[in-house]
Amino acid sequence: MHTSWNDHEFPEHDGSNPSFEEYADSKFDLTPFITSPRRSSLTLTNVSFDDNICIDGKIAPEFFFLGAMKSGTTSLCASMFSAFSEDGLVAPWGNQHGTNQSIKELSIFSKQTKQKPDKTTWLNYYPDCDRSVRIVGTDMTPHYLGKTSGAAWMADWYGHEKHNIKFMVLLRDPLLRIFSHYNFWGRCNNQKFSDVVKGLMGDHDECWLLEQSDYARSLESWMKSFSPSQFTILPMKEYVAPIPGREAELATYIRTTLKLPGEKQFEIKKFIVRSNNPIEDELGSQLFSEFRAFLDKTVSPEHVAKVAAKGAVLFGYTGQAGDIPAMSEWIARRW
Repeated sequence: MHTSWNDHEFPEHDGSNPSFEEYADSKFDLTPFITSPRRSSLTLTNVSFDDNICIDGKIAPEFFFLGAMKSGTTSLCASMFSAFSEDGLVAPWGNQHGTNQSIKELSIFSKQTKQKPDKTTWLNYYPDCDRSVRIVGTDMTPHYLGKTSGAAWMADWYGHEKHNIKFMVLLRDPLLRIFSHYNFWGRCNNQKFSDVVKGLMGDHDECWLLEQSDYARSLESWMKSFSPSQFTILPMKEYVAPIPGREAELATYIRTTLKLPGEKQFEIKKFIVRSNNPIEDELGSQLFSEFRAFLDKTVSPEHVAKVAAKGAVLFGYTGQAGDIPAMSEWIARRW
């Protein structure tokens, strides 16, 4: 039996549990990045452990990493657990692909189904409610951003606690994200990238490449169920290539936002980097220019800036709030 930090027991899930195989389909195991708790550190000033979100006697996720896919989400997730798990950051736990482990993504709120997933099954991946220490449950499923159908039932399940959820989205230049996603998904059924791109520009998104890159549309949809102030928009370079002298700001911001004790910083956790042909070599200069122009029109930094201006936190931006041209230019440089 695995126990969480602070000796909370997690329920066992055997391999015959169909609900687990349906919901928890990420193969990434967080367990190597989770450190033992330092109970002595679990003290915060001006923080009540009533901040812990509990539903039906269980800790419920307070922090959701919504996406975007292929934008460094796995790396940042591992960095966060390396730094924060000893101070109260808790991942779901269960039998995944035949092994009990800490789980990065449950995918509960992205299932295309006419009925909601089972609420009890969802909560059983988290420890019992305890408000004697700080506990922040997590679900870091990066395709939630593009699969917005679960936002409404998430809000329903949380009830009055929905206002206490924190969302983060890590955004990457859509062209680079699409190419990475294309290679990750087996080159979109072994198609040439040039053919895939022509399909995208012709409104044919067979592998959800553009859907997962339409950040503004997705955020607007999520914000129908939650306040814009609950969202932090993080351009990818703010994590992987922070401005010199500001390397510690992201970890401090996350720790403060989640009201976690301690001061430990995190390092960038680098994973497999696939050797892909340069995008322009795959497309040719003319199609490359046409596709860049298409993306600049349909999923532009300006679209994201306008959504951020509704009240979301645009992490790293130091210019005037609401200045859409300045925000757009900054996003274009930093994602």
